[in-house]
Amino acid sequence: ESFKDTDEDSFCISALDFSKGDDLNVVVYMVCFNEWKTDPSTGLQYRYFFDIDAWISSEKMETNTNRGLYERWFEKGYLRKSPGSIIDESLVVQRVGEVCDIVPMARIGFDPYDSQRYVSALTELCIALGADPKKIIKPVSQTWGSFNAPTQAFRELLLMDNSPIAFSYNPILPWNFQNCYLEEDRNECVKPVKKSAAQKIDGAICALMCIKLLNEMQISGK
Repeated sequence: ESFKDTDEDSFCISALDFSKGDDLNVVVYMVCFNEWKTDPSTGLQYRYFFDIDAWISSEKMETNTNRGLYERWFEKGYLRKSPGSIIDESLVVQRVGEVCDIVPMARIGFDPYDSQRYVSALTELCIALGADPKKIIKPVSQTWGSFNAPTQAFRELLLMDNSPIAFSYNPILPWNFQNCYLEEDRNECVKPVKKSAAQKIDGAICALMCIKLLNEMQISGK
């Protein structure tokens, strides 16, 4: 339903944050349109549409600090469970493949730290779809320097009078952004950081990874 407005000229950039088993695993999708689209329920126009999928392991759900919130999201279909104590990467990659069937996937970004299992599965997905994994799957450095430009660009897009950004109805991504504050390093580079351990920001980080990948595509002309 979230991708119903896609057309032959639209494409998607996604970014993944891999849970180490202690909390959420998220995928953020940024669908890019050549022409403005209109949300029929609000009348707002947009050119970049963000959506999120999120998983948590069944065992971690039971002991998580945010259990009450997560259970409400699970009941409403916003959050998915993976059986056992760790998140099954095949569930995540399968979902990415489903999105690929709806809209072309131009880039898939990921945090390179401890990511081999997911990268291997994503590589197999790209090959199965007839795409070149080296062109699609891109590591994204998590340093302040790497996030400075996309953070500034995202903030500017949001603050525009007629912002081209729209979000799905999934509350997890707005919650992630609400949990952020911008921290500046000694080089005056900014990056979102979490206010506390329980206040997760994974989706916000992934959204900025999508912006970074789009900027790189535009610079390279691809």
